[in-house]
Amino acid sequence: SSSEETHMGDCIQKIATDLAERAIDLSDLIVEKDGDLWIVEVKSQTNTLTGRFRNALRRELKQRVDEFSKPKRARGGRVRALIGVVRGDAVDQEIVCEFPAGDEWADLNGFTYSYKVGKPFWEWLTGRPGIGSLIDAIPAEAAKVADARAACRPRLHQELEALLAARGEERGILAVLKLADEQFR
Repeated sequence: SSSEETHMGDCIQKIATDLAERAIDLSDLIVEKDGDLWIVEVKSQTNTLTGRFRNALRRELKQRVDEFSKPKRARGGRVRALIGVVRGDAVDQEIVCEFPAGDEWADLNGFTYSYKVGKPFWEWLTGRPGIGSLIDAIPAEAAKVADARAACRPRLHQELEALLAARGEERGILAVLKLADEQFR
């Protein structure tokens, strides 16, 4: 579910902040690396970066880079952007936005950002070659959690029906709500 993805993303961003040599979590990850300041948007998986959402994210990232680049914040070095995806097939590329004139996203033309997925993201962030191997274990563990969740549904359904039957309640949402109200007072 999206709330699980949000929670997972928050946890992963906390881990990323802790693993990076010089990083601050300000809803985005702000990383100082080789004299440059990086504004990093962390995503849990590539399917969260589709169509309009990807372009809206690019626009937000460009605005944050522009804000950090203002003279009052100037600190030497460049301000750069990166979209980092914690799991997925390895990708490591620089992207320059190009849209046709008049396109709603044409204001992004020329905006350049790094796009790193999986191992390249973790190795860039931590400066530790080989840490990507550790990250490869995440999808396998996530699959185990999904399998366990699916396996427990029938058992939970049976337990709920048994509780309702023991109380002489009919099956239905009102009976479930009544039971929940009494159980969690």
